Amino acid sequence: MSQGARARRWTFERGGGAAGLAATLLMVVSTALTSVPDEGKSSDQQLADFYSDSGTQLRVWAGALVGIVAALLFLWFFVALRDRLARVEPSGLPTLVLGAGLVFVVFALLAGMVGTALPAGLVYSEELELTDFDALRVVLILGNHYLSGAAATIAAVVVFSSSFLARRHHLYARWLAWAGMVVAVLMVPGLLFAGFLLVGFMVWAALTGVWLVRGEPAG
Repeated sequence: MSQGARARRWTFERGGGAAGLAATLLMVVSTALTSVPDEGKSSDQQLADFYSDSGTQLRVWAGALVGIVAALLFLWFFVALRDRLARVEPSGLPTLVLGAGLVFVVFALLAGMVGTALPAGLVYSEELELTDFDALRVVLILGNHYLSGAAATIAAVVVFSSSFLARRHHLYARWLAWAGMVVAVLMVPGLLFAGFLLVGFMVWAALTGVWLVRGEPAG
C-alpha cells in the first residue's frame, strides 16, 4: 500500500473515532431530550397532560432527530473500527463487529422512532388525539423497552468481539479490554433490563473512539 493510501486510511479511522465520540455525546443528549414518564405507572391523565404539552412534543421530537444523527455517526465509527481490527485479525471477527454494529444501528433507530412516534405525530398533525391509552402504553413499551433492550443485546456482540480482539493483539490497555468483555456480558440481558444497559455501550464507544483518534498510523 502506498504512503498516500496509508495516510488516507489513517485519516478515515481517526475520523471514525471522532464520529464515535460525537455519536456517544449525541446519544446522551437524545436520551435526555426523549425522557418520558414511566408508561406502566402513569395514569391516563398523567400521560395526557404530558403528551399534550407543545413544549414536550417539540423536545421529544428534537431528541428523536438528534438520535438519528447519532446513529448515522455510529455507522462511520463501526466501519472504521472494523478496518482497524481487520489489519491485525485475519478471521471473520472484524466483519462480525461491523455486522452487529449495523444491526444495532437499525434497532436503535427503530426504538427511537417507535418510542417518539406519538409526540412527533402531535407536532405534525393537529387532528391527532389521545384516546386509546392502553394502545399508547403498548407502543411506548415496545420502543422504550423491548427495542432498546434488543439494541443493547446486539451491542454486546460488538463490544465483546472488539474487546476480545484488542486483548488478543494487545491493541490497548489490558484492563480496558477485559473491562469491555465484562461490560458486554452484562449487556446480554438487555431485553430484560431495557435500554439502561446501553450506558455500558456508550462508555465503551467513547473510550474506543479515543483509541481510534489517538491511534498511530499503520505501516
